[in-house]
Amino acid sequence: NILKPIREAAPDAQIDFFIGNHEYRLIRYLADTAPALASLRCLSFSELLCLKELRIGLVHNNAQLDPEGSAYKTDFKVYGDCFTVTHGRFGGQYPAAKELANQGRSGTSGHVHTPQYYAKPTDREPYADWLITPMMADRASHGKEFVKGASTWLTGFAYFDVFPDKRAVFSQLVLQKAGIMSFGGAIYRL
Repeated sequence: NILKPIREAAPDAQIDFFIGNHEYRLIRYLADTAPALASLRCLSFSELLCLKELRIGLVHNNAQLDPEGSAYKTDFKVYGDCFTVTHGRFGGQYPAAKELANQGRSGTSGHVHTPQYYAKPTDREPYADWLITPMMADRASHGKEFVKGASTWLTGFAYFDVFPDKRAVFSQLVLQKAGIMSFGGAIYRL
């Protein structure tokens, strides 16, 4: 329901799916409850999400169950040697600063569900910055087991233009509020 429309909207784009803590739930369930099923090809993320059919890469670390042997066996991917995309490892007060310090180059991650921007240029990375992107799940129903009262989690996505020759990345955060999104001068209603 999510990946097919993205592929249709961007038929020639490189698209990668990053496994995070929510996808780990399936792995833990299979390992703990049904280890004999864990190696079934039909239960791999690639098969479950039709990644091969949609020409979408799977990014995961070696602990992931992927019987098909995905080419990306890490929990992050670097684009143009200047931009890292990862699910995210850090929480707390300043996760964007922690992610940037950990990766040493510009990038983006999710995990904490609340957008955050941090910039800290260095001699090697004069435009180094990090953007935590919001979640794409339904804000009204997602996280009720974790968040009591009003939620700071936001729904949306981010768009990035990467210029490897300049080691520069431009990001545009797109938030969804009350069923409305604004992107590229157009208004979209969900």
